[in-house]
Amino acid sequence: MSKIWENIDRHTKPEWVIHLHANGYPKDAPEYPFIPHICDEHTAGLCDIFGHPYEFQNILGSDIPIMSKVLDELGCQVRAGREFKPGELVEGIFLKHPLRLDLHVDVFYRPVLRVVIPDWKGRWPEEAGCEPYFQLQAMPLVLLRNRNSWGNE
Repeated sequence: MSKIWENIDRHTKPEWVIHLHANGYPKDAPEYPFIPHICDEHTAGLCDIFGHPYEFQNILGSDIPIMSKVLDELGCQVRAGREFKPGELVEGIFLKHPLRLDLHVDVFYRPVLRVVIPDWKGRWPEEAGCEPYFQLQAMPLVLLRNRNSWGNE
């Protein structure tokens, strides 16, 4: 990385929002058609406000508060002038492993950068032996729907 991102404003209220569609979070939320532990969590406003080419998306629903902070950190870096590209490895957000930004589409078929994290042993979704839950990050969100919901939109 050619520029150091240490002096990022993380205290000013974000101009972007994070939308979350997850089963059972919060407890009184409506049910969405995703398989267990999958969500659609994404930023909105980074493209319109800052001209970033992509919004960010998380689909892992097992630790939403942590992943929300990851999305906010990426937003803070965009606000500071950083432009992320598909396939980029981002260091320093998780202590042990980098995260990767993969190009996907959201439920409206708009391009997004999906935050992909390796499994507990540092294996990426496409690597042999990667934990099945983490492998789901490589799949299109539309394929991570509960089969009983197909055709019920």
